Amino acid sequence: MANTLSNSPLSLCLLLLAGVAPAAFAGDWRITPTVNVSERYTDNVTLVGAGQESSFITDISPGIEVQRSGARASVNINYSLHGLIYSHDGDQNAFQNQLAARIRTEPISEFFFLDADASVQQANISQLGQVGSGYNTTANQAETRSISVTPSIRKRFGGQATANLRWALTYANSDAGAVNDSSGNSLDFSLTSGVAFNRVPWSLSLRRSTADNNTAADTVQKGVSAYVGYRATPKVQIGVNFGRDDNSGSTTLNSLNGSYGNLSLQWAPTARTDLGATLGRRYNGNSYGLNFTHRTARTVWGLRYSEDISDTYSQLTGTGAFDIYNCGGLADIRAAGSPPPAGCTLHAAAAPLPVASLVNDISLNKSWSGTVSYRLGKSTFTAGLNSSRRTLLRATTSSDETYSISGAWSWLIGPRTTSVLSLSQSSATSGATDGDTWTLGWTLSRRLAARTAGNIELRRLDRTGGTTGDYSENSVAATLSHRF
Repeated sequence: MANTLSNSPLSLCLLLLAGVAPAAFAGDWRITPTVNVSERYTDNVTLVGAGQESSFITDISPGIEVQRSGARASVNINYSLHGLIYSHDGDQNAFQNQLAARIRTEPISEFFFLDADASVQQANISQLGQVGSGYNTTANQAETRSISVTPSIRKRFGGQATANLRWALTYANSDAGAVNDSSGNSLDFSLTSGVAFNRVPWSLSLRRSTADNNTAADTVQKGVSAYVGYRATPKVQIGVNFGRDDNSGSTTLNSLNGSYGNLSLQWAPTARTDLGATLGRRYNGNSYGLNFTHRTARTVWGLRYSEDISDTYSQLTGTGAFDIYNCGGLADIRAAGSPPPAGCTLHAAAAPLPVASLVNDISLNKSWSGTVSYRLGKSTFTAGLNSSRRTLLRATTSSDETYSISGAWSWLIGPRTTSVLSLSQSSATSGATDGDTWTLGWTLSRRLAARTAGNIELRRLDRTGGTTGDYSENSVAATLSHRF
């Protein structure tokens, strides 16, 4: 059975974070209250094909941003409370929470690290139902919550090796019965070679993780792996990785046990190009991996393929593979959630990856993620592609698929005015049911004063298939934002 937040080891780590981190947090803080006020009109607030109902929606959203950056700690917290008022039906008035928080601390320099992440967001329960935005009044919306605390120890043994011990505790839940309370507990140990083994790098890792919830048996994943490589040239490294998986908790998960191995290639011909690829056998079949990034003065490219077992926490927090940054007119690409390049601003963040449905299960995911960005004068063109096939492992052996492709044109009209035109298409398939959604949007943003901005948004949504039939929606909104 799942631990509740009040009695889980996660709560102990939260107390530890509060008790040992203040010394690392010493320094300047930036706390910024915010408020957003928007008025929206939609011609189909309930997203139905017949009997459409229009509505004006007032959204009053106070919030707060907390930031701190230093040598031994960084804090980024962004919280807002949305109060939604509907003209068509006062019984639909509601409050919604939005939270994105990340804390990185180093209480003992270069030895003990303590990190925490938290998220609250609005999500569609199923991509085959009525797929809309947070303001739409459907039974397919749920508020999801997730938190993780990760203490870790790092020890360097000169130039010979570095040891890492990491304990990750996670908790996730939602309202509307989308997913039950679920907690995870993961312990990882790794030993990685240092500069003394530059020509023949190696590593050894051990892991054990558990996941549980209120409706199914706990799952346990254990494994051991080793890597030995050879640096053929300063730009080329080849290697072999081998190990063993030992899982328990369901017949399907148990069937993925066994030894595995793969060959790997790392190639970095220039400072702007990096390619990593693996090929081998795992999870009772062929297994592959790919991570490619390339940038030029005007473009940035990224492509990734991955295979992994995902729990409830990962299901709620998963994003695309890449963030794109603007570095003085040059594009730079980084793995999603990694620290930004110095002096750069975020241009396009990796969006949350939609799942076919939120489920109380663990799954084997095979996913593609790609992005490309091109800058021409005051315009930036961005395209993205995500595709995932998921096999459920705990309760059933069913599978589903999601796919999305998007494009955007961002045009800096003037020093204070930006236009963004976007088009996206997404689809989901589960069994014999599939649904497709097209969204066309345009946003005009203008900075009205040093701390005040406004924007106008137009949106068109078309839906075909799914479990609720075809529908469409047109909406227009105006928003005023102020930072105190």
